[in-house]
Amino acid sequence: MNSIFTRMFMISFLALLLGACGPAGNAEPVELTVGEAVQMQGTVVDTVDDCAFDGICAYVVDTGQGEYNVIWSAGMTPVPCQGDIDTGITVGDTVEFSAEVRTADSVSVCPSADYFVRKN
Repeated sequence: MNSIFTRMFMISFLALLLGACGPAGNAEPVELTVGEAVQMQGTVVDTVDDCAFDGICAYVVDTGQGEYNVIWSAGMTPVPCQGDIDTGITVGDTVEFSAEVRTADSVSVCPSADYFVRKN
């Protein structure tokens, strides 16, 4: 009798715990620190293609923990982007990226050849 009671208690407890935590898809946004290196993956949901006008070209990537502008071109600067960027990335593609945090919602692959954006 005790084992049935214990099992029922554990099932109820787990159900309450999972309900309190919410579904996995609603994860809290990751808090990024400017200057740190990060590596994440997600789905490209949009692009920023105005390199010549505002100096930025980027993939807008939804990681499930926030959307981040993954900068792959700093526009008309004297130093070209050093990162490795796969060609042919489009909206809907899943990508992995390693980059330096620039702001709370943007990262850049340009500062180092160690950084990248790769199509999965």
